[in-house]
Amino acid sequence: MPRLPRFTIPLVGLVLLAAAALLSGCGNDKWTARDVPREYSTIQAAVNAAKPGDLVRIAPGDYHEQVTVPPSKRDIVIRGVDRNRVVLDGDNGGRANGIVVHANGVAIENLTVRGYAGSGVLFTPPANAKDPLDGWRAQYITAADNGAHGIDAVGARGGTIEHVWASGHGEAGLRIAQCEPCNLLVTDNVAERNNVGLEATNAGGNIVVVHSVFRDNRVGVMLTSSESAESFHQQDAAVVGNVIVDNSNRRAPGDGGEFGVGLLVRGGRSDGLARNLITGHAGAGVMITASEDTPSVENNVQGNLLRDNHVDLVLWPGNGQRSSRGSCFAQNRFSTSLPPGIEKLLPCQADVAVHVDRSPLPAPPPGVDWRAVALPGAQQSMPQARTAKPQPARSPRRIDVAKVGVPGEG
Repeated sequence: MPRLPRFTIPLVGLVLLAAAALLSGCGNDKWTARDVPREYSTIQAAVNAAKPGDLVRIAPGDYHEQVTVPPSKRDIVIRGVDRNRVVLDGDNGGRANGIVVHANGVAIENLTVRGYAGSGVLFTPPANAKDPLDGWRAQYITAADNGAHGIDAVGARGGTIEHVWASGHGEAGLRIAQCEPCNLLVTDNVAERNNVGLEATNAGGNIVVVHSVFRDNRVGVMLTSSESAESFHQQDAAVVGNVIVDNSNRRAPGDGGEFGVGLLVRGGRSDGLARNLITGHAGAGVMITASEDTPSVENNVQGNLLRDNHVDLVLWPGNGQRSSRGSCFAQNRFSTSLPPGIEKLLPCQADVAVHVDRSPLPAPPPGVDWRAVALPGAQQSMPQARTAKPQPARSPRRIDVAKVGVPGEG
């Protein structure tokens, strides 16, 4: 990664480019709609019958099943005709995961998935696979009250998370893990009342998080590297133009760990955090620190609007983080920081020793069971869900983050 010019957010490698076939034009003209339950009594039966490019179309109803998409079912689309009335129900933790996708190019659209002990929708290659899953999309999904994650992608690249509402999860509403390059676009989503709104763990390369709302979680957004033994590290994410507010929710699920942080980088490298609205946190608006054994290096915090946080901007020494290691803060609108005068003390392209007496974070409150969180209300359905041609998942469309401003400001 080239060194960053002073006061410039790292944009190289953080603008997503679509593949030759963009999402708007990659549909297959030869496809079959597999209707549930008119033709197939279960979603799984329709998936088993589907061929590449087909649409599994689900009528309104409650579906008490766990669906698996095997590697051979590439490029299929699983879509509900009504986001709010097509419900996959895990029976309050009685089933492990809602939909598990092991195939490339699969899209899950326009449905609700709730009450599973694990994840609502999980994209991951099959066990012992040599290559990552390539091409995936979660769109117009309501994921609510699942024990682990709402939308979860592990070892998957080329993904899009768009128009998702993720609420009431014991770990993260949206999670990405173990990919490089991830080639990921997260846009126009809401994550609320989760332990963490969005978590990227050991995930790096072409990650763009934009135009989304992270509110009323215990932590809003967390970018973290876990341990040095992992094959991947968290790096090269752009978190730009999001609303990150009031992430100090004592009634959100989860237990232990950090609490009261809007945007937390823990062991991350070369992340760009720019032009977000970050308000109402009991601990820190933005906090950069080390993970268990990995310092945060060359992260850029620029142009954010911060207010009504206990402390707006923090670089916390922590374990293995005795200096800034090139992370810097510039052109933010803020009132408080640790260390004080953080923008003058920590310029870009510098390694400055950091001394902070105490962490600004409050003690985490007792945990709340994910089953106790109220379900969200009705959400907007996908336009023309019943008739639209299936579009297999391909690389995300282009987002020019340099043109994304602070929410509410033009």
